[in-house]
Amino acid sequence: MPLYQINFGEVSKEKQEEAEDKINVYLCTLTRNGQARDDYHVVVSGNQMMAYIHMNGRDAIQRQYHSKYGLSELGQVVDIIGQEPTWSEVGGENKDITTAYSDASHLFLFTHLGDASWGLFHGDSGFGIPLYCLPVSEYFKERFYFWVRNYQRLDALFMNGYLEIQCYKELASPESMLSKEGRSLCAELSKALNIPVYYYLLRYWGRREGEAVRLCPGCGETWQQSQRNENDELFHHFHFKCDHCFLVSHIASAYDDERHARIGEWREKKTENRK
Repeated sequence: MPLYQINFGEVSKEKQEEAEDKINVYLCTLTRNGQARDDYHVVVSGNQMMAYIHMNGRDAIQRQYHSKYGLSELGQVVDIIGQEPTWSEVGGENKDITTAYSDASHLFLFTHLGDASWGLFHGDSGFGIPLYCLPVSEYFKERFYFWVRNYQRLDALFMNGYLEIQCYKELASPESMLSKEGRSLCAELSKALNIPVYYYLLRYWGRREGEAVRLCPGCGETWQQSQRNENDELFHHFHFKCDHCFLVSHIASAYDDERHARIGEWREKKTENRK
């Protein structure tokens, strides 16, 4: 992702605090709209106001991709400082990203603790797709942003062993609150793009026998990917994919405690007999 320096211009000491507050709000609108990462920094050097921010693509700085809130906050920054900011690319890491999604057979939703991306990926190439370029509402983008952050917080707690099982249930069960919101986002995105969007279910604990042929936890049908090359370690080549429930997953990573293997597994729903 390219790293940009934004030069907002010179500000008198009396207005610096106000300007810095408004700049932070403006940069926050960029992150919630899918244009930028949220690890930005505002710097005051003498009377010069600057910021450093990773953008999710080189065209993400363009006005056409700003939300109405972003344009409003930028206007207030300009009113305080008296000039338009200038953007300069100063570095950044190479990362596989694309704004082309219409050629994809499917997309998938996934993030994790150390993820610096935006949670949506091209199903064939595995490249990340930034949300700012998609024809969805600003409200949807904000929901998506908060879902990603909530997932990452739960993953952090799970990885740290704090509330481990409670967090794992949220990450691994298709009926958890986290998964329901994520699957809802997938369904809405699929309708907007006319492309199937799958939800990734974490699978950490598994069974020593039968793990490779476990049933889809959403419908109880077979979802094993028989065409998958077992030597292929690319993340987006999933072991499991259900075209009915729009779920994807991998085979388990740990087999030390089969008591936890039932989390996220198919369970036939009991029906109550009524006379």
